[in-house]
Amino acid sequence: MFSILLLEHNSKLQQLILFFLRNEDYKITVATNVKQVLELLKKNTYNLILQDITSGNLELLLHIRHKFPETLVITIIYEYSNITTLAAISIGIFDYIKVPFESNHFINKIHRAYQSQLNQNTVGVDLSLLEEIVGDSSPVQTLKKKILTLAKSDTPIMIFGEQGTGKELVAH
Repeated sequence: MFSILLLEHNSKLQQLILFFLRNEDYKITVATNVKQVLELLKKNTYNLILQDITSGNLELLLHIRHKFPETLVITIIYEYSNITTLAAISIGIFDYIKVPFESNHFINKIHRAYQSQLNQNTVGVDLSLLEEIVGDSSPVQTLKKKILTLAKSDTPIMIFGEQGTGKELVAH
């Protein structure tokens, strides 16, 4: 069963999300603070974490990406901040949703995450292309891990850098 961990401080929005997902076949666990999330992550595995990003939860997001790289994260954003959203995207979220949102839009994002998890083992990633990226340093290894993670998602990304740095190789 697809398991979701919901971290939402706003109890009304938390109840609304649970209402939207009431007819879906997902196991949903609710947490109201970062400490609860960390405790739950020690004991359980989740396919998706729905996390609000209003209270400086970027540190939690970094922890999740580092310790649980296969777990997808969708952030819930109250006030659209390009810097916060870009930071979350660069850390490696699967997607984000801005409050207020419509139920269909929200459910579609959850379904997309579910489908991504189903297809995770079947996505054709050409590993030989990764071997063409030269280097064994920590930043190169981190880049390769991010490439593998992003290859399993259909989230659009922007690749930038100086001429001749391998942007096209990473894009493939």
